[in-house]
Amino acid sequence: MELSSGWFGGRPKLASAQLRAARDCGFYGMGLLPGDPFLTLEGIEEARSDTGSCFTAASWHGLLDSEGSSILAEKSKEVIQRLQALGGKVLILPAPEFPSEEATGRGDKLLQRLREDGNLDGDEAIEELLAQASTGLQAERQLEELARLIHGLSHTWPGLSIALAPSASPASLLSVGSYQLLQAELDHPSVGLWLDLGAIQTRSALGLETVGDWLQCQSQKILGVSLQDFAEGQDQLLPGEGNADFRLVAEYLPSSARRVLQVAPAYPREALQEALGVLESAGIQ
Repeated sequence: MELSSGWFGGRPKLASAQLRAARDCGFYGMGLLPGDPFLTLEGIEEARSDTGSCFTAASWHGLLDSEGSSILAEKSKEVIQRLQALGGKVLILPAPEFPSEEATGRGDKLLQRLREDGNLDGDEAIEELLAQASTGLQAERQLEELARLIHGLSHTWPGLSIALAPSASPASLLSVGSYQLLQAELDHPSVGLWLDLGAIQTRSALGLETVGDWLQCQSQKILGVSLQDFAEGQDQLLPGEGNADFRLVAEYLPSSARRVLQVAPAYPREALQEALGVLESAGIQ
């Protein structure tokens, strides 16, 4: 089992210090997941040698010390070099959003309402947003650009695995359907899915795809999973505090998939061990 860097809340900011602390907590590696703060790399080689562990997977944005959500091909070399320095071989690519400030703004507002109210029963704004985000040349071109980037990455760095991660936002262009289309177009063995349970359970609460929909969508291509619970619009809860079906996840999860515990930094160290017990009883180790 591995630990998400986000549990540290950016303190310490040194990847080496986090890796040592995670090993002391009983974790055999770390993940720099979507939304986790950027880390500095001083001393990482020595820490990897001392602990015998590494950051096995990292998100594109967590590897860049810059603002903005664009995933640009010209940043590829820098991203991969930092991933390699951390010891990782899995690059997580967060789902792109519809290229419209209006659409992304509406998506953010819906997410905020979900987190504040716990549900969005009967909200027609979601269907309107989905209809907008799933049609038009802009969305198609965005997905084509993503496919070209993945194609370039997989051929330039043949040992790299690339995991697409769904976004919680209803303005995201990555649905089960578009993921399947991308997989069919790319047809590359090193390209798969990162099962972000927080994002997927949020999407389910918005009336979008369920966890089961994603699990049944080429489950053999799942490269990793962010293990967290979800309830009333809140993600990154300790496993056992929400309504996630971890037994179902265990049933579909390939043995090779990276398993990363991702919970909010407010939880104390002792709670991490409780979470491991809950996951183990569900068949996830």
